[in-house]
Amino acid sequence: MEVKKPPTIKINFRKAPDHKTHPVSGVWGGATPQGDIVCNFYIEHLEVPNTMELEINVATGKAIEKIPDGEMAYTREILTSVVLRPDIAMSIGKWLISKAEGIKKSRQPNADSAKHTLQ
Repeated sequence: MEVKKPPTIKINFRKAPDHKTHPVSGVWGGATPQGDIVCNFYIEHLEVPNTMELEINVATGKAIEKIPDGEMAYTREILTSVVLRPDIAMSIGKWLISKAEGIKKSRQPNADSAKHTLQ
């Protein structure tokens, strides 16, 4: 009896003209009233000050930044947001975990490589 191959689908990937890559520190969000999940991806950083004061060392001529007194506050800048159905969010979550575990395993040194790198 002849074994038939299952049908296949070819998928080509293409980046949209406005595609951007963002470095992400985290995500904030939750459920929408419609039952979807909103994910606001952000980067954390210190704000750029409006002004800066430099102190000049007369002997060397070097300028040294004067750090202002007070509390430093970080900004979480929302870079992009996505809205997902729960089943798609679960699928993406599983995919992310799988990729992270694979990378984590590939970066763990085995006993032989540790001997070579710790000399």
